[in-house]
Amino acid sequence: MAGVTSAPRTALVCWARAVGYVPAPVFDGRRLGSGSDIVGPAVIELGVTTLAVHTGQTACRDRLGNLVVELKGHDDRREQ
Repeated sequence: MAGVTSAPRTALVCWARAVGYVPAPVFDGRRLGSGSDIVGPAVIELGVTTLAVHTGQTACRDRLGNLVVELKGHDDRREQ
């Protein structure tokens, strides 16, 4: 979880079809810095909405402050 500026606040138990029930950390999305990578399963709370990051997905806060979710094996969002 590179760039994460806050630890998970709590954890939820979520259902993942492939593996059953799994723990998922809950992050305060307003405290995630640029370059933060959150690997699913995880939950990101943003005040007005909630983002579920599923198993095999990664959410990253880009340099403009957007949260970008990418699927395993896809990485066409990062500028080199």
